[in-house]
Amino acid sequence: MFSADQLIAHAVGDFLLQSEWMAREKTKRSLAALGPCLTYLLPCLLLTQYPYAIAIIGGTHFVIDRWHIAR
Repeated sequence: MFSADQLIAHAVGDFLLQSEWMAREKTKRSLAALGPCLTYLLPCLLLTQYPYAIAIIGGTHFVIDRWHIAR
């Protein structure tokens, strides 16, 4: 289950902090996908400081963005 603060952190990291260039290039190059992954993690760091949680959140977000898994 997701909480409201998790959904807000996701919206901030994925939509407000991500530039148009990042959104356009993240499916083309791995290095370009790293930027949105890091901007997504910034708000998540406010919710948890557990290294495993951060690694899982960042890793899955990178894979989803880089290989355009979510449509």
